[in-house]
Amino acid sequence: MIGAFLRGCISIPLHWLSRVVLKVWGWKVLGTAPKEPKYILLAAPHTSNWDAIVMLALACYYRIRVYWMVKHSVFVGPFGWFLKAIGGVPINRRAAHGIVQQMIERFQQNERYILLIPPEGTRSKAKYWKSGFYHIALGADVPIVSGTMDWAKKESGLVDTCRLTGRVQDDMDHLRAIYSHISARYPQDYSPCRIREEDRTAS
Repeated sequence: MIGAFLRGCISIPLHWLSRVVLKVWGWKVLGTAPKEPKYILLAAPHTSNWDAIVMLALACYYRIRVYWMVKHSVFVGPFGWFLKAIGGVPINRRAAHGIVQQMIERFQQNERYILLIPPEGTRSKAKYWKSGFYHIALGADVPIVSGTMDWAKKESGLVDTCRLTGRVQDDMDHLRAIYSHISARYPQDYSPCRIREEDRTAS
């Protein structure tokens, strides 16, 4: 209750502050916030800590409440309370029902829920994106919203909303069409928009 009250009190000031900050940084904001009450928000590319800052500024700009996953062991004392108040979701990686099921349950238990996921999973270059976002979206039956940060054009925003079909290749082709022209802050570290399941399907 206290966390919700505090978030309500600061949401409007943060909205205007984010508008100022993004403008000062030279960012142009694209798109509008989806009307859907639940969705997974992809944050890509993710090659720098600044990507997270830009995406959180965008969330304030759009006045959307986002949640993101953090390992449960860091939720200790006042810092743990603070993390939860700003959207951190404790995740137990050793839980028997797994991270995907934990997040599906979160969607099922809430009327409004926006889960922010950097699908690359790391700031270093990898062969694949982590596929957790895909399985959570299918299992929870929620759309995927593409959040982009183009460092070359200094354009960022929520540019597309789609529902997965379960046809992995088709779904990922749709996302590749969105992210293929986006420039990362460190292009050499940008992981290709591809998940392992595509190779398994092809074989």
